[in-house]
This record gives sequence, C-alpha cells and structure tokens, in this order.
Amino acid sequence: MATFQLPELQGRIQFGLDGLQGFLLARGEVALLEKANALQHQRRTLGERALLSLAFGGQYSSGKSTIISALTGRSDIHISADVATDEVQAYRWRDIELWDTPGLFADRPDHTAKAEKALRDADLIVYCLTTNLFDTVTAADFRRLAFENGFAPKIFLVVNKLSMVDVEDIDAYITNLTISIDRTLAPHSLSGFNHAFIDAQDFREGDADGDESLLRFSRFEGFIQQLNGWVKQQGLLARLDPPIRLGLSTIDEALATLPDGTFEQNPELFLLNQQLRIVQSQQRRTAAEVRRISTGVVQHVQLLGEQLLSGELGEEEKQAESSFQTRCEEINKSAFDDLNGTLQEAYEQLQTKLDDFARESFVAEYFASVEAGMAGSAPKPGKETGEKGNPIKDIAKDLLGKGAEKFSFPGGIMSTSSQVAGSSGHQLVYTVGKFLGKDFRPWEAVNIAKGLGQVVGILSIAMAAYSVYDHVNEESKAEERQRQADQQLSEARLQIRKLAEAMAAQVQEIYQQEYDLPVIGVIVERLNAARDEVLAREASNKELVEGLSGYRSELKSCLGELYEQPSPDSSAL
Repeated sequence: MATFQLPELQGRIQFGLDGLQGFLLARGEVALLEKANALQHQRRTLGERALLSLAFGGQYSSGKSTIISALTGRSDIHISADVATDEVQAYRWRDIELWDTPGLFADRPDHTAKAEKALRDADLIVYCLTTNLFDTVTAADFRRLAFENGFAPKIFLVVNKLSMVDVEDIDAYITNLTISIDRTLAPHSLSGFNHAFIDAQDFREGDADGDESLLRFSRFEGFIQQLNGWVKQQGLLARLDPPIRLGLSTIDEALATLPDGTFEQNPELFLLNQQLRIVQSQQRRTAAEVRRISTGVVQHVQLLGEQLLSGELGEEEKQAESSFQTRCEEINKSAFDDLNGTLQEAYEQLQTKLDDFARESFVAEYFASVEAGMAGSAPKPGKETGEKGNPIKDIAKDLLGKGAEKFSFPGGIMSTSSQVAGSSGHQLVYTVGKFLGKDFRPWEAVNIAKGLGQVVGILSIAMAAYSVYDHVNEESKAEERQRQADQQLSEARLQIRKLAEAMAAQVQEIYQQEYDLPVIGVIVERLNAARDEVLAREASNKELVEGLSGYRSELKSCLGELYEQPSPDSSAL
C-alpha cells in the first residue's frame, strides 16, 4: 500500500536517532554522554522548522478531518466543523504541520485575513470540495486564492466523497466532474492544478476491514502517490538529509573516542583510519563544492526571475516565458557541467591522495607483505583469540591476485591482477565496480523538464491572473489594484524561489545518486566495516562498536532510500 513517503521516512530516521541517542546515554561514559547531549541539542535545532506545512481549506463539511485521518493514520486529529471558528488551528504530525483554516466563508474580514496568512505561509494548500463541486461562494473564493492572490502553484484541489452518488461508471462520472470544474475555472482548467478525486471515508473503512475493493474505489493511494511526486519535485525530501548526516557524524565521533593506536601497535587499525580520513576529508571538500554550485543556481534563477517580473525578458507574455525557460535551461546545463568537472577533479584528487599514502615506505612495505600472502608487520592472530584473519590482508586479497577476477569493470579495465597491484588508491576506488577516468559520464541537462515545465506553467497562470484581474476590476480603486498587484508579485517571487530551490535540490540529488552514494559511499562503507571488525576484537569495545555499526546501517539505509539507492553492501565487493 502506498504511504506518504516524507513522514514515513522521517519517522524511521527519528526512530534511529532516538535509539542512537539512548544507546550512547546508556553507556555512561563521559565522552559518549557528551556526544549524546550534542546530538540532542543539534536535533532540537533542526526540528525547529517543520518539514512540511499543509493547510486544509475549502468547502464546509467537505471531509477535511477524514482526509487528514486517512493520510496520517490517526483518529485523534479533528478539524472543527464550526464555519465561524475564530483561529487557524495547527496540529503537529511528526514534523509536519497541518493547519485548519475554517471560517473562510463567514464573511468576516478578520477571519479571512487570518486564514489567508496561513495559506500564504503553507507549503501546500489542500483545497477540499465534495462532488457537489463549486457553488457561487466557493467558486469566488477559489478564484481569489488561486489567481488574484497567486496561490495557484501550491494548491492541490481534492474532490472528496465520491460515494455520495451511486454511479456505474466512475471514470465517466469523474470526466463529467472535470468538465464542470473546467467551466467554473475558465479560462483556466483543472489540468493546471494538482488534483485528485477520492473518497477518504471509503479508504479508512477499506483499510480497517482489509477490503481491497473499497481501497481501490477510494482512489486514495493515487492521491498519496501524487503527494509523494509533488514533494520530490519540490526538492522537499532533501530536508531529511541533515538529520541523517547528523546521526552518521555522531557515530563517527563516538568511534573516534576509542584510541587510534600507532602503526607499530596496530597496523591494521592505523592504515584503515588513515585511509578513511583521506576519503572522508575529500568527501567533505567535494560536498562543499557541490553546495557552491547549488547556491549559484538559486542566485542565478532568482536574478532571472526578477528580470522576468520587471519585463526585461520581453513585454509579450509568451516571449517572456520562452526566454525565462531558455535561460533556466542554460543555468541548469552550466550547473551540471560544473558538477561534472568538480566530481571528475575530486575523483582524481582522491586517487592521488590514496596513491601518495600508499607510497609511504611503511605502507608500501606492509602492502607488499600482504600481496606476498604474509601477515607483514601485523600481529599474527593466535588460536586462543578465535580471530580468523586480517581485514587489511583480506581487502588486499580481494583486490590483488586471487580476488581480482570477482570484479567486472567497464571497458575491460583491470582485467589482470598485475594491473591492480600497482596502486593502493586504485585498489580502493576499483572496489566500487565503476571507473570514472576518461569514461566519466557527463550528465545531460534533461532532468530540468521535470521541475521546470510545471513551474513555468504555473508562472503562466500567475501572469495570466494579472490580465484576468484587470478585466474584472476595471472599476476598482487604484490603491486596491496596487495592493493586489503587490501581493501577486510577492507570490510570483516565492514561486520563482521555489523553482530555484528545486533546481538546486536536483543538482544535490544527482550528486548523491551518481557519485557520493555509489562511489564514495561504498568505499567508506567498506573501510568502516573493516575498521569495526578490528575495533571489535577488543572485548571492551565490542558492544559499542557493534551497536554503533547497527545504527550506521539503519541510517545509511534511510539515506539510500532518500536518494533511491540500494544500501551499500560491503560484503559483496
């Protein structure tokens, strides 16, 4: 069954962080207590802003409470049925805010002002109707919100209570409802909005009774899937990245409280830690460069948006929109060209740094001894310890000689073990199963269409609202016309900013999907697994290391799901 991905994934992340925090507190060690307290403080800071705000408005008795209950799976959130309720009611569901805006049609200016402030501040407005559709009041209210106030880009129009009418052909019925809505919204149409035809009560009953036919008829899963698509398109899933990174960083810091040891004391641990630091340091620098690219996208698109709104891109609406879209595509292509060059350079730098480290005499001697099948300067495990091997040796054996044939690299690269033996840096990078080098694939600027097409269309609605407003209000006072124009400009700027942020989030998403998770992430995962194995040999470390390793796996799984990547499996490399 489809679930609302943002709160579902956020719940899993919070559960994992709660467990990690409790685990560190239960240890009772001063250094770990400090890490747990720092985690709690930083989580509180991150949680000050809601992940998402949904404002529910629209028709009186349209089933808003039932929709919220079906969406959240909770029955303890009730939207007031009093049309004249004075205040906007806010409810917290995980880190999502749900706002009720009743009294919108009560002909009370103070009520309307409060409601419209909530609608203006919300990420998404779920505007609810029944199959009775618009009446004179709701039609006027919707047109004002969507076109005069410029909220059209973030309105999700939901027609609820499909079962109010007993029909044989539900698809034909929905087609007729759509035609009726199009007539009301002319010259605009329903297709210009996110929308769904549902029956929330049927979904609740079908879910409770396990009735598949009711679930299908409710069409509620389609509504959830559209919400998931909207969240992804807006780049809102990226808001879940910081708490995951916070947890992973806390785990690294907790493990860093254990003594490193010197090369002479524990060569395996020393080498693994040094390689891990090299990789993670380069990873942080690369992430900073990608943030620079993303920030540049936001700045350039917002500047372009100001040129659009000031008329610099053309006085004709279609000319201005075409110029805006073309320039956005150019900004996007430039960003991905920059990303491609940045990642290629980062990859080459990582290889160089790992190679330089491998050329250190004590490291080279150690790897040479491993290649020869000896334990080198590492302590030989005794039978009484029950240890079964040397992680450094095991990694090297996979990459050298006997293990090389297990890997398949594009273009026949590294077909023999002798090609692998020359460079420790290459050995680690090649474990990923990908080779960037000369064949590093540049990204084409094609994903822009996913976000840009709809937003440009929405901007078209906003711009058309000016002409609609001018036509309808020819007799209005000048100051009222100016107030409306200022409000429209403010909303248009907000939508341009959201477009810019969505484009920037796309850069970050591609970086994660194509490089950080499948390339660097796999290297880090393997090094972490090997280091954890070495650390856990000490009985006093075993419980801490294994516990933290488990929490790391949970958070990495969430990160992979966030960017639609399978969790790295270090044992398969």
